[in-house]
Amino acid sequence: MPGTTATGLRIPEAALRGRACNASHQQALRAILILNSLANTNLRVAVRHQNHFLQAGAESMLRRSDCVTLVEHEGLSSEQVPTDVIVTDLQQGLAMAIEAKVDESSQRHPRVLVLAFHVKDYPATVALECGVKGLISSSCNEQDLLRAVHRVSRDEVFLPARMWERLSESRIWESLSPRESEVLQLIASGLSNKEIARALDIGEPTVKSHITTLMCKLGVKRRSEAAALALELGLVESHELSM
Repeated sequence: MPGTTATGLRIPEAALRGRACNASHQQALRAILILNSLANTNLRVAVRHQNHFLQAGAESMLRRSDCVTLVEHEGLSSEQVPTDVIVTDLQQGLAMAIEAKVDESSQRHPRVLVLAFHVKDYPATVALECGVKGLISSSCNEQDLLRAVHRVSRDEVFLPARMWERLSESRIWESLSPRESEVLQLIASGLSNKEIARALDIGEPTVKSHITTLMCKLGVKRRSEAAALALELGLVESHELSM
């Protein structure tokens, strides 16, 4: 039997399974299969975001989908309003995820998908460790948002493709010790070795040792490179840099 996409396009199963397809055709077929799976699912999704523009944008995209039922969740618990996924900001998402982990009946809690202006490696890994199931950038399109909602609803992790690539290549957030992370943040803030030693109440030789170790782990040779990487990983925000 031929397959049918969400838009009514009929695709023969032989074409879906064909090994002779080139890479671009295979990508197109994968997209069709994703749309098929979405079309056969009716998910209850709530949007609760502190940014009103992101709230309105996410709700608008989700309302256009036949596979999503948008539910009102303001002031109500997940028991009162059964919900599969909540799209929210990082602050609220962390609180919801932690509450779900603490609650023994966490199966009643919706999966958390964080929608943020900037999705950076370091905050993302912290969020995942706390129980958040996915993070997606506010620049996403409708198909990206639906894919993220669908995956998170199945209790699978969703991250932007580029972040998956970076995290699979480097486990920087795990390799740095808490003290090395502190030193890196202070380097990125423009402090000298003496100022770092004073701020952390440690000796200057100890600071130099930490810097040598963390630069080796990061694969950089200059302080400016370490500071730039700290910014990329989200260890510091751009407004904190004084260099």
